[in-house]
Amino acid sequence: MHSILIVEDNPFQIELLYASLAEIYELYVAIDGNEALSILTRHSIDLILLDVVLPDIDGFSLIARIRDNPRLARIPVIFITSLNSVEEQQKGFEAGAVDYIAKPYNTVLVKSRIALHLALFDKQHSMEDLVAQRTLQLARSRNLTIQAMAYLAEARDAYTGGHLERVQRLSLCLAQQVARMRPAELDGRQVEAIHIASILHDLGKIRVPDAILNKPGHLTEEEFAVIKMHPQYGGEALKLVLAESEEDLFLTTAYQIIVAHHEKWDGSGYPAGLAGREIPLSARIVSVVDVYDALTSRRPYKEPYSHKEAMAIICGEMASSFDPEVLEALRAVEDSFDLITRTVVEA
Repeated sequence: MHSILIVEDNPFQIELLYASLAEIYELYVAIDGNEALSILTRHSIDLILLDVVLPDIDGFSLIARIRDNPRLARIPVIFITSLNSVEEQQKGFEAGAVDYIAKPYNTVLVKSRIALHLALFDKQHSMEDLVAQRTLQLARSRNLTIQAMAYLAEARDAYTGGHLERVQRLSLCLAQQVARMRPAELDGRQVEAIHIASILHDLGKIRVPDAILNKPGHLTEEEFAVIKMHPQYGGEALKLVLAESEEDLFLTTAYQIIVAHHEKWDGSGYPAGLAGREIPLSARIVSVVDVYDALTSRRPYKEPYSHKEAMAIICGEMASSFDPEVLEALRAVEDSFDLITRTVVEA
C-alpha cells in the first residue's frame, strides 16, 4: 500500500481528504511544516499533498527543503490551495511540485490525480532499478573481462602464483588508507578504480618472450631492457581503448598504473623517469604494493622475505623510491598487509 503525507492545518479539509483516501492509502497527517519534516525523517512516504498556506513555514519553503534533501527529493509533491492564480501555480511548478489541486476538493479528481502520479512514480522507480541492474551486470562483465586479460598475462609467468589477487587486495587496503589521509586527492570512486585496475599493472608482460620472463636466474642487461618495456607495451594496448573513452575513470586509472608503476619518487624509475608528483597517485600506490608482494613472494633466485624484512627494506634502503605519504599510509596498515599476504598463499 502506498503512503501519503497530508500537510494541512484546516481540520475540515483534513477530514475530507482522510475520508476519501483512508481506504486506499496509508495516510500520515501534519498540521505544519516542521511536523511534516519530522514525519518524513521517520517514515517512508510515496507522495505528499502540501497546502501552500501553513502556520509556520509556507508550502514553497517546505518543498525547497524537501528537494534539498537527497533522500526525499524524488517524492512527488502535489500542492493543494485555494489560491489559484497562474503566477502561484508557476511558482509551485518551478519549486518542484508535480501538480496542483484546487480547494474546494473534487474527491474524484483528487483520487485520479494521486493515482496518476503514484503510477508515474512507480514507473520511474522501476526504470531506475532496471538501469541500476543493467549497470551492475555491465560492471561484472567488465571485471570478468579484466580478470581474464590479467590472468592471461600472468599465466605465462610461472613464478607469480597468487600475485594478482594479492595485488588487488593490497592495493585496495593501501588506497583506502591514502584516501583517509588525503580525501581531497582520492575519493571512493577513485579507490575502487585503483582496486579493480591494479590487476592489469603487468598487462604488457604478455609481449615479453617466455625465455626472458621465466628465466630461472638473474637477467642480463639486455634481457632486463626487454622486461623494462612491459609498461610501454601495456600502455600501448590500453591507449587504443582509452582514445575512444578519454573520460572513463577506470580506463584512465588503469592506464596510469600500467605505464607508471615502475616509476620512482626520486626519478630513477622507468620507462619515463618521472619523479615526485609527476607520477600519478594511483601508480604511486600500486608501485609500493608491487614491490612489497615481490619481496614477500618466493622466486627461483630467492626465498620470500618476511613481512618485517620487507617493511624494513621498503621503508629503509628503498624509501627514496616511494611517495613518503604513501609509505606513511603503508605503515598505518602494515598489519593488514601481513594478514593479506599470509591469507592469499602462492598457487
